[in-house]
Amino acid sequence: MFLRLLFTFGLLFTGHVLAQDNTVPVNTDTTYWSNQFSVGLNLNQSSFSSNWQGGGVNSFSLGAILSAKSSYEKDRLTYDNELELLYGIISQEGQDTRKSNDRIFLDSKIGYKMTEDWGSYFSLNFLTQFTNGYEPEFDFKLSLIDQ
Repeated sequence: MFLRLLFTFGLLFTGHVLAQDNTVPVNTDTTYWSNQFSVGLNLNQSSFSSNWQGGGVNSFSLGAILSAKSSYEKDRLTYDNELELLYGIISQEGQDTRKSNDRIFLDSKIGYKMTEDWGSYFSLNFLTQFTNGYEPEFDFKLSLIDQ
């Protein structure tokens, strides 16, 4: 009963609560930024007839790229960020499927224009791969030619 009465009084008095109107204008100017974004997907298939004398290996490959860039430029200050993700696989007749492209690249630069002709910048980049690399297995002995 007490909770019901408390709830009723709460509903009656909540209509009299007023919020303060102290809004501060926020500058939302984003004209100093420029952005680019692209995505690509590549599918390739090649087939060769067994009676074609030119030779060739049947293959199938798939590649993907994602690239993004964001740049800031205001007065003498510049700030650039770039991200590139690249991955591809290839399957050739008689061989296991393996990667053909594999790259994660992140680059960030901040620059300051000291004069009209001179500027300085600081750059930091990161480069790695999504998966382990391919190490071929040789079934023949490597030797020097002149031996």
